[in-house]
Amino acid sequence: MVLSRPASESDLSVLATSASRYVRDSLPRYKMPESSIPKEAAYQIIHDELLLDCKPKLNLASFVTTLMEPECDKLVMESINKNYVDMDEYPVTTELHNRCVNMIARLFHTPLGESEDAIGVGTVGSSEAIMLAGLAFKRKWQNKRKVEGKPFDKPNIVTGANVQVCWEKFARYFEVELKEVNVREGYYVMDPAKAVEMVDENTICVAAILGSTYNGEFEDVKLLNDLLLEKNKQTGWDTPIHVDAASGGFIAPFIYPELEWDFRLPLVKSINVSGHKYGLVYAGIGWNIWRSKDDLPEELIFHIKYLGAEQSTFTLNFSKGSSQIIAQYYQLIRLGQEGYKNIMENCHENAMVLKEGLEKTGRFEILSKDDGVPVVAFSLKNKKGGHDEFVVSEMLRRFGWIVPAYPMPAGAQHVIVLRVVIRAEFSRTLAERLVHDITTVLHELDKLPPKVTSEVEENGNNGLVSKRKSDLETQREVTTLWKNYVIAQKEIRRQKVQHVYPPMNISVPPCPSIRLANLLANEEIARAQIGHVVSGTLGIYFDFIQTQLQGYLAGSQSLKNIDINVYYGRPLVNPEEIDGFHFKGQLYVSSESLVEVDAEEVQQKTTSLQFTALDDGCTTMGGYTLLPQDHAANTGETLQPQEIREEDKDKDHAVNNGKNLNDMDEYEERIERGGFDRDVDDH
Repeated sequence: MVLSRPASESDLSVLATSASRYVRDSLPRYKMPESSIPKEAAYQIIHDELLLDCKPKLNLASFVTTLMEPECDKLVMESINKNYVDMDEYPVTTELHNRCVNMIARLFHTPLGESEDAIGVGTVGSSEAIMLAGLAFKRKWQNKRKVEGKPFDKPNIVTGANVQVCWEKFARYFEVELKEVNVREGYYVMDPAKAVEMVDENTICVAAILGSTYNGEFEDVKLLNDLLLEKNKQTGWDTPIHVDAASGGFIAPFIYPELEWDFRLPLVKSINVSGHKYGLVYAGIGWNIWRSKDDLPEELIFHIKYLGAEQSTFTLNFSKGSSQIIAQYYQLIRLGQEGYKNIMENCHENAMVLKEGLEKTGRFEILSKDDGVPVVAFSLKNKKGGHDEFVVSEMLRRFGWIVPAYPMPAGAQHVIVLRVVIRAEFSRTLAERLVHDITTVLHELDKLPPKVTSEVEENGNNGLVSKRKSDLETQREVTTLWKNYVIAQKEIRRQKVQHVYPPMNISVPPCPSIRLANLLANEEIARAQIGHVVSGTLGIYFDFIQTQLQGYLAGSQSLKNIDINVYYGRPLVNPEEIDGFHFKGQLYVSSESLVEVDAEEVQQKTTSLQFTALDDGCTTMGGYTLLPQDHAANTGETLQPQEIREEDKDKDHAVNNGKNLNDMDEYEERIERGGFDRDVDDH
């Protein structure tokens, strides 16, 4: 479901740029076009838009399988046009579904006879499976209360605060009170003792999780079962347990076979599991298994005849594709218990590689357990300069990694974690590479200035708290300082006096400029470029983009042995003419000009760097203002910071295209219009 939003003028159409050989006109974005377009054009338009999605294998936020064998893919494509609900028309598909139910039920130690069929159903995922299980518990509880002549209008369910959102949906959609056991710091799953304390005569079931979404930890289902047995004995109630094994259901049977969490425990009446997670099937398949027929009230099962022969159904939806069911059967017979065991052990080993790599940095606290779903959850021990887990998550996107950062559930919401899900397709090489990239991010964060903060009065008290400045506040500060600087420049030119230009003391957003510093320090770069990039959201913004041996530097900060201060208003400085310049100096850069650094001089003269002004023909590319590689150098004329030329008295120093940096009207007008084309969330 897509929630509607107001459309801007730019939202009204889609330009078929790369498909222009077929389509010259734009396509409406939110309504069906009047005429048809060639199939090639439709494919190319959609294909090009989808390129902006991340690579599924690097999406470490998701538990969902992103890779299956070609043979399984082939079966999926061969059956993609089969509707599973047409059981009479596709009897073999129905038979494969029933085989999957029985295989999974026996994997979970359902008490069945040799020839007895299991009670279960395939769903579109664990969310639907949980809805069905919850409905069965609710109806069975209601029936029991009716027989006893007791009220049956206030059912409740007990879970941990760490449950997946589908449990909240079930409670809200089907009018069941959700009673959550809060977690606490250091213990991020449901406490069985506290859960049993919350059980009352209206509790339809207690839900335990085999693999928490937050840190992959298994809840102690056996302890919950034992405590609940004792309470049922004392009260005469019959409160059951449902196990949400969406993630752990295809893990525990293979690498923790002695762990008692399933139908070996008498109070466990139903279990759900996601086939599209560690069942190793693409998204769109889940399973719910009941202990016996008695645990699924007959009145919830529908018997239909209008598709041919009479058939029974218990699902929330009707039509459903067959391909994922067939893919699940393929994986079960293709891998067998041996194959699943090998894959799950490999996932666990790769999780340990990642965990140990993070521990070696000395910067993270590991919040996940070794035994459980192969998930590594970790948080920063020390948030230097206000750079927290959210910043780490954002910076990792530059390398292609999607690593979510989020607060722990109620009771420990002050704890922020990063989480990496280790799936079957995540190799040891990728784990090692991820550690390397995380380490790189940490080094970059260490070199960044603290986040911009301001003092504010809280609740009318005199106590001051730190608060990050808003984008508008930052823009206004940049504009004010720039205006003051330009006014000062005019006064200096008027008086014709020498002046050393002070830096603009503005903290800029995080930027990856350390790379260039490292290259220069190691003398491994033959050439570098320093450019001025402007952000409409944050005002002046510097960034660095590396292309082979070239790159863009950003920021005003100390970088290893190179102390760089960026100044504004002068297009050019030749540090060779500055006495004592050796890796420490000033770069005078105007807002529209770029400066090229010839670092070959570094290897020959450790006391100087040579700068040449480049022309102002910049283009916008991917949101950054970049210098075209084919632009010719400027006149090569050099200016010194202590010297003001007479002929520069009334003209701008940016040199090119007659642009006047002293005219604030245009600059402020651009700020008022929304600034420049750069979104803060896209760096």
